Amino acid sequence: MKILLLILFLFFPVEVFASGGYLKDFEVKNGTLLTKFNEQNNIYTIKLNEEANEVEFTYQLENDSDKLEIIDNKYEETLENIMIIKVKSETENETQTYTFYLEKEQTALVATIEDTTNTLNITKQKRSPFLAPSIILICLSIISILFYFLIFRFFKKKV
Repeated sequence: MKILLLILFLFFPVEVFASGGYLKDFEVKNGTLLTKFNEQNNIYTIKLNEEANEVEFTYQLENDSDKLEIIDNKYEETLENIMIIKVKSETENETQTYTFYLEKEQTALVATIEDTTNTLNITKQKRSPFLAPSIILICLSIISILFYFLIFRFFKKKV
């Protein structure tokens, strides 16, 4: 039986996959599609030019009778920007959804340094000669007090 089916498919090819509801081609005009477009891949990222507020693109449907619906083709700084394209096949009642994450290209800021004739004067400030010994004395006092309470607590006679 399997051999008979194989022979039938060889002589009478049948299209197994659905032929409708797909984008055949997709190109972004005011930005860059970060991965190459493939009709079977449904998730993409678009890097828009800095001045762009929406995606300008060209597309081609696999079948001319398919319908295209675009949802949220706007870029706003404060939102998570996602554009969704739905392609609905008229003949097979099938819908493909393509999701595009929108990001903005950011130009690098270039810092320039102007040559000025100002001079920088560095003066060494004198430290107090009593600063270091006073810190050492304070630390030794705290350690001796803690040591005293430690010995007093553990070696205290119980009445």
